[in-house]
Amino acid sequence: MDVSTWSILLLLTKLISYVGVAAFFGGLLITYMLVKDQGGSTSSNDEYCSVIYRWQLKWLVASLIAALLYLPLQAGSMAETGLSGMVDSMMLNIAWQSVLGTQTLWRILSLVLIIGWLLWIHLSQGKMPLNSNSAQGRYKPSQYALGLIFGLILAASFSLSGHPVELGLTAQVLLTLHVIAMASWAGALWPLYISCRLLPSDKLGLIMHQYGQIAMVIVAMLIICGGILIVQLLGSVGELFTSGYGQLVLLKLTLVSSMLLLGAWHKFSLVPELLRSHNPSPLKKSIAFEGIICVGVLLVTSIFTTLVGPVMH
Repeated sequence: MDVSTWSILLLLTKLISYVGVAAFFGGLLITYMLVKDQGGSTSSNDEYCSVIYRWQLKWLVASLIAALLYLPLQAGSMAETGLSGMVDSMMLNIAWQSVLGTQTLWRILSLVLIIGWLLWIHLSQGKMPLNSNSAQGRYKPSQYALGLIFGLILAASFSLSGHPVELGLTAQVLLTLHVIAMASWAGALWPLYISCRLLPSDKLGLIMHQYGQIAMVIVAMLIICGGILIVQLLGSVGELFTSGYGQLVLLKLTLVSSMLLLGAWHKFSLVPELLRSHNPSPLKKSIAFEGIICVGVLLVTSIFTTLVGPVMH
């Protein structure tokens, strides 16, 4: 694995892209759960939804900037002439004509649509989304559907380059579903962490209970889609231990397993304790630790999708 400055910059753009898609799906999931059964315009709800909205917007804008820089960075990496390579017309044209150009186009388009969608809801309501019990202040079904369509385009953009393209449409669909599951799980952690500070214990307990139920479906989709992709990409179980790609996959599996154990601990121990003691501190610390592990998962994923590839058979 040859790691250069260009490789590190490309790695960072990929990592930012993952965080952006996670912020969108995770934030949407948590805010939907907040109003689905609780509703009501309370100061805690309003502040909480406002914080999530701003967090989503910041990371989506960062992802858009990363997407805009991606092809120039690819051009600079190929040209090997320093920063001037980023504006080399021939190298830019080569990058644009490749599958990376198609992927980048769809990613930029979807991010612009999602950012516009969030701003449209915010500006049309005059308040942050999801902050009242009326139709105004909460996403309508049609608004949700539109946002999810844009999110699906963003998630699908991750399947437009790399080895899933070589494996065919089924692998691309599996990867898209895997990205959605990963984003929904990972992106929910920061809103859940903040909820320990902004929401009263009864609402926090209900949110955690609902999230625990939904997370079982998310994790099942994550494992099934990811497992099938690993089988397709690796020739044998032995490659998990003998190839660089396999070892990174094994590290990711270890980190994900740790997150699963923490999630189970939250569901069966910390949440019941929260409802008894009304003290969110232990849960908040545990979610923070899970978030740190999650960053490791996203970083490892960025490494083996940017710098290391599987041995193709």
